[in-house]
Amino acid sequence: MSSISQEHLSLYASDGYVIVEGFLDVGEDIQPVMDEYAHVLDRLANQLYCDHKIADLYDNLPFGERLTKVYAESGAVHSQYFDFSLPQNGVELHDPAVWEQMWRDSRDRLAKGENPVFNRWNVTDPVCA
Repeated sequence: MSSISQEHLSLYASDGYVIVEGFLDVGEDIQPVMDEYAHVLDRLANQLYCDHKIADLYDNLPFGERLTKVYAESGAVHSQYFDFSLPQNGVELHDPAVWEQMWRDSRDRLAKGENPVFNRWNVTDPVCA
């Protein structure tokens, strides 16, 4: 795992973003989020199928193609299923993969001073369907 250097902070200050190679581990940090979104799409497709809004679950397609087919056939964009921004009030905490990824080691990294950029994230909540 890479840590944040002074050069990273300078780039962040000047450009508004920074790329830190190796900061996130795909298997440990990214895959749980991808898996969770696949389950969200499963729930959406099943709901639309049961409501007769789509004729197929398209569960043999990769995520992007499946999502496109579900949107196209249902005639609607179902972005609320994949929106993980917090509402302005009535927030309830859940334990999905996005939260887990954000908080699992971010607190430790911040405590060690390894990741001061993450404290600028807007905390968000994935899918509450």
